Amino acid sequence: MITGLVLACTPAIDRTAFKHPATGRALSGLPPLLSLMRPRQWYKNLVVFIPLLFSGNASSTALWAPILVCFAAFCALSSSVYAANDVVDADRDRLHPRKKERPIASGKVSPATGGALSLLLALAALAALWWLGPLALVLGTAYLLLQVLYNGLLKRLVLWDALAIAVGFVVRALAGSAAIDVPSTEWLIVCTFLFALYLAFAKRRHELLLAQDDPRALESRPILGAYTVPFIEQSMQTSATLLLMAYSLYTFFGTDSWMMFTIPFAIYGVFRFSWLVHRRDLGDEAEMVFRDRATLANAILWLATIVAVKAGWPQAAYEWLHALG
Repeated sequence: MITGLVLACTPAIDRTAFKHPATGRALSGLPPLLSLMRPRQWYKNLVVFIPLLFSGNASSTALWAPILVCFAAFCALSSSVYAANDVVDADRDRLHPRKKERPIASGKVSPATGGALSLLLALAALAALWWLGPLALVLGTAYLLLQVLYNGLLKRLVLWDALAIAVGFVVRALAGSAAIDVPSTEWLIVCTFLFALYLAFAKRRHELLLAQDDPRALESRPILGAYTVPFIEQSMQTSATLLLMAYSLYTFFGTDSWMMFTIPFAIYGVFRFSWLVHRRDLGDEAEMVFRDRATLANAILWLATIVAVKAGWPQAAYEWLHALG
């Protein structure tokens, strides 16, 4: 809705300006300021809904308002970080074959405007989180500090660059718990961390392959030179294995063992993403899986099964059949 309003209020622009100079492929098709906010990356903040779903409170209408506010706040926070990062890294981005087309690196948005937008988004997000409660505000602040540490140091350290991204996802999930006042569990932390770590290594794989084809990518992200494709592949496999193991243990030892019926969907989802990454090389654009019909169908079935289990429908059906026998 917000994206639609911004687009409606923005004057017409030349869309050809958003095409890659080499391939001619459209880069974003968005007005520069909106592109600077990277709305295509907002899907990462959907992780705040995990506590609502797995706590069995998805049908509680009273909890949807705070969780939506939390989602919007983290979209603003992440956009604030993207804008600030683009201001700081503008010179490096100009050396990258694709990042050089970003609004600030390309000169479509001035650094002063980008910095002002970043500050405005951060203040608005923190105000929204303050409305949700002290813990939500603390987690939002922690997320911002983590991003500052990541951009200032951690993204230049081997492994810590991926671990920091995973921790950022965990903070989002914990904020979702705080927003609806649902206790966090060790399963939420572990599974979210491993899932995000898996995605982070997939992204590094894509960037490393790009750097092999175009050495200029190493100039914008030197840490890639410390990685090798076999190591990244092994790290992805290890993360995926640990993720599926942790999720399976959760279904057996969590609040409801009937959740074990969701395991096949989790396995298929992870394997399907791995296939997409290797077959279509989507590691740097994870949002592209939303265009994969098989992934969407699996996600819908997975979510429907979780909702059904949390509502007690298969348990009631089993008891009914058992009574008939």
